[in-house]
Amino acid sequence: MNALPQARWGQRLLTPLLVLGTAALAVVSATQGAVEITLADLWAMGTEEGRAAIPAQVFLEIRLPRIALAVLVGAGLAGAGAGFQGLFRNPLASPSLLGVAAGASAGAAIAIVLPIGAYLPARVALFAFIGALGTSAMVLRLGRVQGQTDTARVLLAGVALTAAASAVVGTLTLLATDTQLRSYTFWILGSLGGATWGSVLGVATGVGAGLGLLFLQAASLDVFALGEEVAGHVGLRVQRLTLFVLVGASLAVGVSVAVSGMIGFLGLAVPHLVRLMIGPSHKRLIPASCALGSFLLLAADTLARLVAAPTEVPIGILTTALGVPFFVWLLRRRRAQWV
Repeated sequence: MNALPQARWGQRLLTPLLVLGTAALAVVSATQGAVEITLADLWAMGTEEGRAAIPAQVFLEIRLPRIALAVLVGAGLAGAGAGFQGLFRNPLASPSLLGVAAGASAGAAIAIVLPIGAYLPARVALFAFIGALGTSAMVLRLGRVQGQTDTARVLLAGVALTAAASAVVGTLTLLATDTQLRSYTFWILGSLGGATWGSVLGVATGVGAGLGLLFLQAASLDVFALGEEVAGHVGLRVQRLTLFVLVGASLAVGVSVAVSGMIGFLGLAVPHLVRLMIGPSHKRLIPASCALGSFLLLAADTLARLVAAPTEVPIGILTTALGVPFFVWLLRRRRAQWV
C-alpha cells in the first residue's frame, strides 16, 4: 500500500537531489586541479587585490566556464537522448546511435576545414546544427514504412549515416592543415578545455532553446508512446510533434557537439537509467535526464582533469569506456520494451 506513494515521493526528489549533487560537485571541481584553490582564496576574491591573484584568475576564467559548459552540454546531450527515445519509442535510440552526433561532427568539420567565409565559432555551431538536423531528418525518413516508423530500419539508417558522416570527416582530415588537424583531432576526442564565457553563452542559448522545445512536447510524447495510430486518433498532431522534437534535440546536440566534440553514450545511458528509476513519464523524465547528464559529465570532466594531472584525459574516452558496458547490458536485456 505504501509502495506507490514512496515511488511518487522518489520521483519528485530525484531531480532536486541531482541538482544539489551537481552544485556540490561543482565546488569540488572548481577548487581541485593543477592550481589548488582554497577557501581563503575564494574569500579573498571579494577584494580587488584578491581578484588579481592567480587563483582568482584560474577560478573565474578557466574553472567556472568549464563547469558551466559541462553542466550545459551534459543536459543537452541527455535531454536530447530522452527526446529521441520518446520519438522513436525505443530505449536504444540516442544521438550517437542514430547518427545525429556524427552528422553534427561532420558539419563542424566542414566549418573548420573548408574556406566558407570568415571562420567564426558561431559558424561551427551553425554547421553542426545543420548536420545534426539533416541527419535526424534522413534517419526518420529512411525508417518509415507505409507511414509507420520501423525501429529496426531507424537504427540501421543511423548506422549507415554514421558511416557516411565518418567518410566526410575522414576526407576533410586529409585536406586539413597541421593546425586544423591538431585542433580537430583534440576536438573529436571530446574536451571541455577550451571553455570560455563566450562559448558558455552560445551553448546556453542553443541548449536552452532546444530543451525548451522538448519540455513543451513532454505531454505529447507521453501520448505518442501509446503508438502513432492511437495518438493520431486522439487528436495528437504527430507531424508537428516529430518536427519539434527533431529540431529541439538536434539543436541541443548540434551546439553541444560543436564545443565539446564527440562525447558518447550520455544520450543513450542517462535517459534509460532515469526511466528505470522514475518511470517513462516525459514530464519528469526529460528534466531528470538533464540533471543526471549534467552531474555525470561534470564528474567525468573533473576525473579527466585529475586522474592523470598535469595532463588531461579526453573526456570522450571516459564516457565511452563507461558507456560501452552499459550498452552491452542493454542489448542483453530480455524485454525489448519500455520499463
